[in-house]
Amino acid sequence: MYIDTLLSEADWLITEEDYHPEKNQFYETLFTLANGYVGARGSLEQGSQTGSPGTDFAGVYDPTPVFFTELANAPNWLNVKIVANNESIELEKGRILEYKRTLDMKKGLLTQIFRWEGAKGQITRFEDYRLVHLNYKHVALLKGVIVPENYDGPFVVKSGLNGYVFNTGVIEQLLIKHFKLTEYEDREAEGIYLEMKSRLSGISVGEASKLKLSVPSERSVEIDVDKITEVLTFEAKKGQAYEFEKYVTFYTSRDVEDVKFHTLKELNTRVDQGSEVLLREHVSAWEQKWLDADVKIHGDEVAQRSLRFNIFHLIQSANEDDDRVSIPAKALHGEGYRGHIFWDTEIFMLPFFIYTNPRAARSLLMYRYHNLDAARENARIQGYKGAQFPWESADTGLETTPKELGNPLTGETVRIWTGEEEHHIVADVAYAVDHYYVATGDEQFLLKYGAEILLETARFWASRVQYDDRKKAYVIKKVIGPDEFHEHVDNNIYTNYMAKWNISKALEYIDRLKQKHTDSWDKLKENCFVQ
Repeated sequence: MYIDTLLSEADWLITEEDYHPEKNQFYETLFTLANGYVGARGSLEQGSQTGSPGTDFAGVYDPTPVFFTELANAPNWLNVKIVANNESIELEKGRILEYKRTLDMKKGLLTQIFRWEGAKGQITRFEDYRLVHLNYKHVALLKGVIVPENYDGPFVVKSGLNGYVFNTGVIEQLLIKHFKLTEYEDREAEGIYLEMKSRLSGISVGEASKLKLSVPSERSVEIDVDKITEVLTFEAKKGQAYEFEKYVTFYTSRDVEDVKFHTLKELNTRVDQGSEVLLREHVSAWEQKWLDADVKIHGDEVAQRSLRFNIFHLIQSANEDDDRVSIPAKALHGEGYRGHIFWDTEIFMLPFFIYTNPRAARSLLMYRYHNLDAARENARIQGYKGAQFPWESADTGLETTPKELGNPLTGETVRIWTGEEEHHIVADVAYAVDHYYVATGDEQFLLKYGAEILLETARFWASRVQYDDRKKAYVIKKVIGPDEFHEHVDNNIYTNYMAKWNISKALEYIDRLKQKHTDSWDKLKENCFVQ
């Protein structure tokens, strides 16, 4: 009736045809929408007992007193609850007559359609789409229609901002609440506002929302523990479609000093702009991305859709405007790997951006450069020279891999060696720097940033190797190779080859600097303490 007219061709769509509560978390990850600044898991607007909603802001980490630093699950803005003629619409109750959710990768939209029959025989149709705006990094939108198909009666639409959210610990029995409430406010005609601060890292997150209906309604506000909710009530007539819109904006203190001012200003601007303009500009932004990134496969629709699925999630995980964040191993899609950054970014993800969005690729490498001093500290702690990039990196660039993981309920612990032995990441970062420069010719990046990374990583390897008198060669002992599971290995072939490459490539760039950029070479010597 409404949503299907928005959707692209079939080979751009990933569809969930039936509702199976046990698959909620699976589809939440697949249906995540993001823009490199924020990611929102594809949770049901109506909520679910089996779901795991998540809102992750890139770079918003918070330590835990028991385990490790992790991306902190921020307030959930997705909820849209409907009470139809005194009956709450919940998908795990009543009877689902029709159900479909679709990820439109071409347009960056997630849509939902369902028809639901309650205990009284009332049938309600619900359709909506959501977007996390690709151009306006601080904006999200939900828009849809509600139709009471065979009854009249009072309707209540509830939607707000829920800060009562948790991260799941390494065991399901432990929940970690990273944010504490600092402020909420009913702005009346301007909507509602919620602000929270991470407990240990002290990062403030402000979220604002405005709920609108296509018919006059009575407005009220509900306040609960760390929650503020707008409530709109109206009288519905059988067969009539009622349109709703929810505008959402967000800022963090990583971006601005006055979080509340910017969040509310953004909300007023986007409400005035209107949903149709926001949708059009969002779709246009995705069209531009696909012009550079799409790969067409003829004759194999499954392969075509699968490839676009991976490209889609790569595109929405990078933020070319923030060079102090990188892409975690699970991107902004949930709590996997605690939101830490590994070698995957430089070796597997970065090449895609080098050839489709060089600005994003440069930004990802600058994340490593900004953490170069931390990498030097990592090397110093382990008794090496140069820079040792961490196996698991978060906001500071220091090693965040725990030395052991324990279950406080059973007392069992597992020793973790990757942070101490998975050293190939040092050369992986260097390789990415060279790859970017060779492909783009970005001389400014090389001279100001890249050469220093190459030299400092080479210095690490020079201090890491040992001379073996029997073999008459240098060796690298006690490492973990890229398979991550074989510990205390001597002379892993991948690590050895990459270390040799790293040293040779650094010497090659040094020669180039000495010949063509003597000023840059003099500065580099000073920064790296070499003669």
